[in-house]
Amino acid sequence: MKDAFRQSMAWLHTWVGLVAGWLLFFVFVTGTAGYFQQEISRWMQPERVVTVAPVEVDRMILTDRAIERLATVAPVAAVRRQHPWHRLWVEI
Repeated sequence: MKDAFRQSMAWLHTWVGLVAGWLLFFVFVTGTAGYFQQEISRWMQPERVVTVAPVEVDRMILTDRAIERLATVAPVAAVRRQHPWHRLWVEI
């Protein structure tokens, strides 16, 4: 009896492991396909040309908008503070 029980548990362990492994494989493959959906669609339809028009953006305008937004959301964070090492930093 002990031998039959051990054999049945080994069989059960094998099949449960295989089913769980294939289920996880399926979940991971579909998740990966979902994550790379745009890249896969582009690869499957090479005849469709994708053009992106360059956007002219003034960095100063964007910086001013960001600082204004920061001043409204978190006024304390909008105050420019100088770090003790500010002289070592190179500003571009």
